[in-house]
Amino acid sequence: MVLPTATLAALLAVCAQTPKAAPAPAPPPSAAPPPALLRPWSPALFEAARAASRPVLVLVSDPSCARCRIEEDDGLADTETARLLGESFVAARVDRFERPDLDDLFTTAVGWLGGTTGYPLAVVLLPDGRPFAGEGSVPAQDAGARAGLHRFLLRAWSSYTHERAAVEQKAQGAAQALQRAQETPPPAHAAAEPALRGLRQAFDPRRGGFGEGASFAPPAALRLLLSALERAEDAPTRTMLVATLDAALRAAAEPVTLAERALLLEACARAFALTGSDTYRARAAALVEGARGARAADGTFAAFAASAGEPGPRAPIAGWEGLMIGALALSSTAFDRPQDLAWARAAATGTLARLGPPARLRRSDTPPAPAVLEDHAFLAEGLLRLDAAAKGRERTWLEQATALVDAAVDRWLDEKGGFADSIAGPEAFVPPTLPARLSNAYDGALPSANGVMAAVLWRLSRAGAQPRYADMARRAADAFGGALEKAPRGMEGLAAAVVEMGAPAEGAGEPSPAPAYPSSETRDGIAFAAELAPGPARSAVPLPLRVRITVPTGRYLLAHDPGAPDLVGLALSVPTPDVLTAAPLRYPLSRALSGKWGGGVMNVYEGTVSLEVPLRPLSPSGLPPAVRVRVVFQACREEAATCERPDTVVLDAPLRAAPR
Repeated sequence: MVLPTATLAALLAVCAQTPKAAPAPAPPPSAAPPPALLRPWSPALFEAARAASRPVLVLVSDPSCARCRIEEDDGLADTETARLLGESFVAARVDRFERPDLDDLFTTAVGWLGGTTGYPLAVVLLPDGRPFAGEGSVPAQDAGARAGLHRFLLRAWSSYTHERAAVEQKAQGAAQALQRAQETPPPAHAAAEPALRGLRQAFDPRRGGFGEGASFAPPAALRLLLSALERAEDAPTRTMLVATLDAALRAAAEPVTLAERALLLEACARAFALTGSDTYRARAAALVEGARGARAADGTFAAFAASAGEPGPRAPIAGWEGLMIGALALSSTAFDRPQDLAWARAAATGTLARLGPPARLRRSDTPPAPAVLEDHAFLAEGLLRLDAAAKGRERTWLEQATALVDAAVDRWLDEKGGFADSIAGPEAFVPPTLPARLSNAYDGALPSANGVMAAVLWRLSRAGAQPRYADMARRAADAFGGALEKAPRGMEGLAAAVVEMGAPAEGAGEPSPAPAYPSSETRDGIAFAAELAPGPARSAVPLPLRVRITVPTGRYLLAHDPGAPDLVGLALSVPTPDVLTAAPLRYPLSRALSGKWGGGVMNVYEGTVSLEVPLRPLSPSGLPPAVRVRVVFQACREEAATCERPDTVVLDAPLRAAPR
């Protein structure tokens, strides 16, 4: 197509004007009837583009974001935009939740092209599939310096029509960059320390979270902090966890997606086991209750809350069901909630019946969509957590988790030991100019599928399945070890798996056991002691775990409910192994003090504080040699009228047999 010089000059001048300038003239009408405005993502989309020599517009949508949907729908409803699309483009819309592999691919492409990310994500491709223009969070109309959908498309069409050589060069660079993005540094031994160091450097202690705005609390970062604390107590790590989780809970008053709800529930359950905070118990209960309306008759959960608007309660997504199954299993154990275990069991049964079997897992059934690696990894993780919560008495969950992993290994395992996060089968269409098999361990809104798969493989090996899974877990983590070493942020999910594996030194075999702790310790004058009352290991007889804290004169411990904000109350947690259960702890009465440490009323303990947790063995055999207890406390000094920084003591109470 060749335009008169004057017309071309006017068009280019309009494209460079501010949003308030007169509207640009549309391209000349096509001789052929305009095609449908939006087509399905398929090979036919690109066949039509090649036949008409038109660029392809791909809109990546986020159906859980009401604002995003409004902007997208309003932009497409604009008369001039619709005419431009119908006459000069071949367009498709992709749901980011139905095709997370394409979402990953195009988000990476837009970043390389210099655009921002966000939804709706607009990407313009050559007829052969190579991207040459892209922008995220595209508004329906021009907004200040941000181009609306119409102006974005007009600029892309003008470049495609009149600057083809430059467009070809940019598209080729983007395609090569996407190919390089799938290349990882040479496999190396994976270590978690770089990721933990990156979190420490980015942490905002005032507001919690990491990164710009300091309110960013990615679920994978929470998983890494939780895994690190579950392996070994560390006061700075605990401070990061509490501040970041609290910020995440404030930001997500009512989660929109099932995945978001499940990850928050998981974090609350695991954090409660570490801190004993009633805040996490209460929020976990609210998160479970909020999911009640999303439950279907078959036990599965809707992918989106009803408040999400247009998408409404959608059909289940396999991977998200796995996240909720695992979170409910953890909640049932942490808070002694049999209902949560029943819900997890029902969701697992319903998901496998509706979207399974594992060898032919589907991501969803409305609309039908094949599974990706994320679905296999997340669902297998949920089933393994359900197996652990059921104490191994329901072996079907371990068997189904093993089948899910084996199917993923058959489809996506690569020669380096990592996994490709793509779709298997004829639906897995990607233009041949783009990477067909995406493989990375970077986290997004959800923990990376490769990181979760590494942890799942390790747990399978520990659950009594075939030992080969331990080697596969190490290889899966080490496949991205080079990238993990160089990237201070963004791979916390994989780092959490490495922490769980024990991160042995190069060439080591099994990880060393967790370090042993004393049964008593004195911390800055405050004495802590833990003991298990001698007794027979019978399931009908509880074993009382007693913790005694002696506070010297002139010192106080803040009570479990300190009565004032920004203070840390006394909390005791017992991360019990699978062969023991712990009853809820009742804290002793406290004393109220007025006019100290800021002038408010605070609740404190003084003198000797005695705590008791009834433990019940599930089996007379296989009991651990000791039971570990964590005590979180904050002490205050009367003479200095100040409170010290919160601290943690970890003790091991040895298991002693009763004298005969």
